[in-house]
Amino acid sequence: MRIPKSKVLYSFLGATAMLVSLGTVASAKVPGKVTVDDNGQRIVFQTEHQESVASFLREHGYQLNHHDWVQPGLSTPVQPGMVIQIETPAMVKIDNQGHWQTVWTFGQNVDEVLEMDHIHLQPGDKVSLPLSQPIVNHSEIVIQKDQQKIYTKLQEIPFQTIQRRTQKLFVGQTQVLSYGVKGLLQVKTIRNFVNNKLVSEHVERKWIRQPQSKIVLVGTSPQTYEVSSRSYSPGMFSGEITVLATAYVEGGVTSTGWLARPGVIAVDPNVIPYGTTLYIPGIGVVHAEDTGSAIVGYHIDICMANAALADAWGARTVTAYILN
Repeated sequence: MRIPKSKVLYSFLGATAMLVSLGTVASAKVPGKVTVDDNGQRIVFQTEHQESVASFLREHGYQLNHHDWVQPGLSTPVQPGMVIQIETPAMVKIDNQGHWQTVWTFGQNVDEVLEMDHIHLQPGDKVSLPLSQPIVNHSEIVIQKDQQKIYTKLQEIPFQTIQRRTQKLFVGQTQVLSYGVKGLLQVKTIRNFVNNKLVSEHVERKWIRQPQSKIVLVGTSPQTYEVSSRSYSPGMFSGEITVLATAYVEGGVTSTGWLARPGVIAVDPNVIPYGTTLYIPGIGVVHAEDTGSAIVGYHIDICMANAALADAWGARTVTAYILN
């Protein structure tokens, strides 16, 4: 059946009105709930407007700063059932070896804050807070670098010279009894630094070798031992001995450790003991302080000042008088 034209027109108009009505219903704004999680504190809001996250938060009194993290992004349209998360970083002051800086961080503890700020601890660094300590707003982290430097050097210490007077040497004569040795002292300087600034210093000293004094014998006896036989009487002698007397030239050290010099004779200690003082006519007072492989028995060797005197003396038999 064909449909009259008038009915077709009315049907068309009715269908058009119905479509418009359905479109209006489809585009209507449906009320919904939006949750805001502000650093763990949740509040649910009722909304009927299609707007951006930024407008929604501003409308409900949220003031953001450029450090805050917001999810979804601020330009995202608000949808029913949406959860908006806001996280505010902690403001932390860091003193890195005397250099202060302020950072905004989402690190949960000291270790994470330093890692996120690319601060790598070195041996000797000390941190004012434990690395595992949780971070709160306005925390302060102080990094201090302790460093110790040790300087070691060896220092020579001069020896002292000690003079000892002796009658076994003539005036003007000297003999080194022991040679001096310089001391060696280790000096260790320990310096402590904090953030490259010297805060303390102390010095340790240790002997590597103690100095040894040089000992020099200085003669006090007169240069000549010549005495007149008239100065002695028989009662002054404790004995006498007849010996073969030869001569040698001064120089070197005697068998008893003294300087070979005029006034010294070499003896056989089994016949004339060391330390015996004798008077030899033409020579004077002499002391038995030396010996030699050729001096055996009743044989003495008289030390002369030079070769001419020794040659002039030659070898002769003499009577020597014992004074002690």
